[in-house]
Amino acid sequence: EEILCTLFPGGAFTTDAQQLHGIDLLRARFADMGVPVNLRSVLAKKNSLLELCEAAVNDTCMLTNPKPASVQDLLDICTEAW
Repeated sequence: EEILCTLFPGGAFTTDAQQLHGIDLLRARFADMGVPVNLRSVLAKKNSLLELCEAAVNDTCMLTNPKPASVQDLLDICTEAW
């Protein structure tokens, strides 16, 4: 909600319907800028997900992740997002 309000001042994004509308606005803005909005757009082969997750689990950013995540956890998330 905070990000939406920052990008779209004056917008109300408190209800589920408003937040879904906000997601549509973000997708349109990203499309206008040529920014990919899904995993499939940046990773051409689904069989590359395992390699991606193995690298991600060892990334320094995982130190600040609010919940520990294994390769399998990340793979489950990425597979669902694919």
